[in-house]
Amino acid sequence: MFAPFVPNLCRPADQNKMTKLKEKVDIRAVIDTDAEALAEIYNHYVTRTIITFEEDVVSSAEICQRIREARAFYRSGFQVQPVD
Repeated sequence: MFAPFVPNLCRPADQNKMTKLKEKVDIRAVIDTDAEALAEIYNHYVTRTIITFEEDVVSSAEICQRIREARAFYRSGFQVQPVD
């Protein structure tokens, strides 16, 4: 169990201690032109941490391809191919 290592993540949030955003935040679906910024963010973790399974930086073209594949998968209604 992870609780001994991250105890604060396992406790209910204390409403009095929550940080309030000072700006409006819009959440939207990812688009292909987000790939460059996403690659920059993601590659920070690839090169400086062990949190990803990547060993080499990922190009924005690769991120764009992953976005397209994920979009196609989720639009397909989560159809999973049977394993032989």
